[in-house]
Amino acid sequence: MFEKSTEYIFSTISSTIKYRQKEMKMKRRDLLSDESLVSHIVNNHRTSKHPNLMSNENADDISKKLKFSSTKKMLWGSINWKGLFDTALHEIYLYHGTSDTMNGLHDLLFDVLINNVNFANMYAAISYDIYPLDGKDKQVRDKAIQEFLLRAEALNGESLQKTLEHQFHQQFDEDKLIKFTVKFPEFLLSFFKNVLCNLTPAKNATGRLAYYLSINAYEAAEMESNAWYYREKQGEEYAKIIAELNKAINAMQKVHTHEMSLDFIQQTRKSI
Repeated sequence: MFEKSTEYIFSTISSTIKYRQKEMKMKRRDLLSDESLVSHIVNNHRTSKHPNLMSNENADDISKKLKFSSTKKMLWGSINWKGLFDTALHEIYLYHGTSDTMNGLHDLLFDVLINNVNFANMYAAISYDIYPLDGKDKQVRDKAIQEFLLRAEALNGESLQKTLEHQFHQQFDEDKLIKFTVKFPEFLLSFFKNVLCNLTPAKNATGRLAYYLSINAYEAAEMESNAWYYREKQGEEYAKIIAELNKAINAMQKVHTHEMSLDFIQQTRKSI
């Protein structure tokens, strides 16, 4: 769970220490008496003995030797919070595994993203194993995520990256590396669950309605295909239904665009 995000934190710590060591022209034995441990640390090689890369005591000693203002500065000072957020969100979006918890978070994210009508239509297509071509899926996804981030910022009063940074420090500044590989994935799980639950579209939201219309359109397309095989006239009737559903979906896209423009105007007025 959140393996790439966890690895990102450790790689950042490792790179920070390695760069400062090289900058100060210090040897490994100057940092700790256990030179092999220092080798593991600067090369980001976690072991069963040191699953969190090093102990807090080791981190404190290395921080002093490398003249960091604090151990927290050494551990967290080089984190790119937008990069960490994007990595974690990407893990949720692409998750296809056996963890019920992560699957639930993945479904929750998709439920939030269907606020965007284009994404709602794509999500319905995915449900029927119909995938958009020519990279349109990435374009739709990125647009839906952008809208999701704007909605979250409007609700929280700050970007989700900033919220993540603040909550991370509250959670880990004191405990630092103690059981980090266990606590950090749990922290991300709780963070994203809270964020996403607060942004789930209402039952009558434009995107959610478009999702169900899209599902109906794909169901009608299946029935049309079967109907043509048995009776041509019935196939023609289903074709008309699909056309009407697609008109409704396109109309909802226009409504959604109008809603987003109104939200943008409101946010602009608030910032003035």
